[in-house]
Amino acid sequence: MDKYQYIRQYQQAGAYVFMALPNQKYNAIEGGFNNSFSNGDELRQWIVQYPDYQNGNVGIDLSKSNLLVGNRIIGQMFS
Repeated sequence: MDKYQYIRQYQQAGAYVFMALPNQKYNAIEGGFNNSFSNGDELRQWIVQYPDYQNGNVGIDLSKSNLLVGNRIIGQMFS
């Protein structure tokens, strides 16, 4: 799968995706990570407007996304 197929899967799972500059972890355009999209067409339109981000890294805006992120196994959380 290519990057955009993964992005589509993330968005279908409820993630709002933003693009970061290549080899960076941030979006330098005004609004920063708030330039996140749950719709692939909107993200593609944004990338056309800001082509430097086309080959950049993918980030997930957890403040908007319907996701829970953790790093522990549930059994460990309650021990």
